[in-house]
Amino acid sequence: MDKNLSKHTKTLTKRALGLLYWESYAPIFSVAVLALLAFLSLAAFGVWQRIGDPLRLIALTAVIYFWIKAILKARKVKKPNMSMAKRRVEHDNGLLHRPLDVIEDNPALIKQKDDIWVQFKQEAVNILQNARPAKLRPALAPIDKYKLRFIMPVIFVLGLMVGFGDNYERLRSGILPIWQKSISAKNVRYEAWIDPPQYTGRPPSYFKNKNNISAPQGSEFVVRLSGVKQAPRLVLKTARKTKRLAAKKLGPQSFEVKAVLDKSTKACFQIGKHKKAWRINVLPDKAPSIKFEDLPKADKRDRLVFTYSLNDDFGVKKIILSISPLASDEVDEIAISSAGYNQRKADKEPASLNLTKHKWAGEKVEGRLLALDGKNQVGSTKMVEFIVPDKIFIEPLAKAVAEQRRLVLKGTKPYKALPTKNPRTTDDF
Repeated sequence: MDKNLSKHTKTLTKRALGLLYWESYAPIFSVAVLALLAFLSLAAFGVWQRIGDPLRLIALTAVIYFWIKAILKARKVKKPNMSMAKRRVEHDNGLLHRPLDVIEDNPALIKQKDDIWVQFKQEAVNILQNARPAKLRPALAPIDKYKLRFIMPVIFVLGLMVGFGDNYERLRSGILPIWQKSISAKNVRYEAWIDPPQYTGRPPSYFKNKNNISAPQGSEFVVRLSGVKQAPRLVLKTARKTKRLAAKKLGPQSFEVKAVLDKSTKACFQIGKHKKAWRINVLPDKAPSIKFEDLPKADKRDRLVFTYSLNDDFGVKKIILSISPLASDEVDEIAISSAGYNQRKADKEPASLNLTKHKWAGEKVEGRLLALDGKNQVGSTKMVEFIVPDKIFIEPLAKAVAEQRRLVLKGTKPYKALPTKNPRTTDDF
């Protein structure tokens, strides 16, 4: 059979099958669909949110009843099949002798090359080449005198336009099979603030009469609302994601929602037409920067002295001098006392260390300053070389003791095991 003819007949059959499904089941499910559209339209207009239960639950139960009734009735209807679809195409085109079956059949008792069969099959092919799609028969018009099949979708679309921005919440809360109380925006009161991360040392920031605020990354957004018996969900919108959080009940008419923010976010509550929104500009916590102003050197009192400058957005909690001998991978870190905890800025800050008793005293090392912030991010200076200050001894004995002390401090190998001895007996005395 020609490929074009095969494609044409398959298209006609599939279209006819779809029409049969529509004509068989559309009248059965029409009441259930209209009931569902009416219920969702009221949800989109915010009616169920305003009046709450029990009316909403009664309406939802009615919708479920109509759907169950329609499904049970549909199960008794004979399901359309491909044979019925073929007969529909042939009937609507006035074709006789089932040409759609003829072009697919192969004779069992005569040869396929028989002249009569070939001619008969060719006539079926010629007839089907000009066959037209089956026509749609009225399915809803006879039972819908008031044109509700056109009116209800229009009302539903209008409802979605009225509730634009809050459609998801309204539809979701409308179909939930749980007891819901009415929500009114007349008496609702809001209180919102930002709790910065503890390591920043910053106090909470309240919105008060403004709706925009900047906050460190990792801050917690807290909002409380009162005056309602049931709270809507808080909607959090970032550049790429929308998240909804349920409110925690604090009292009969008070609720609270908390959310940790890592990106700039818009948070909002919507009750009916009333919308309360806050914008939080989240500031990323950058790693601290630190540099040597005066390179490390020994002063007159044999101390290692230097100056440094640092800068951090939320403060440095620890400054460390990291040193290592030039010919070794061993590293030692020495804490440096700073001007205070969470130091945000320092300009040519002096520092001094007494390292005369250090194991590398008198040796040339390379070192750098490390600054750690509250998020454990590390800022570093460039590597510099300097000599660790050492005490200068004149007396030979003191000089020798100091040298032996350094050797002991540098020793990293484990101690040699003690020799084993046999237990003593009475014969040893």
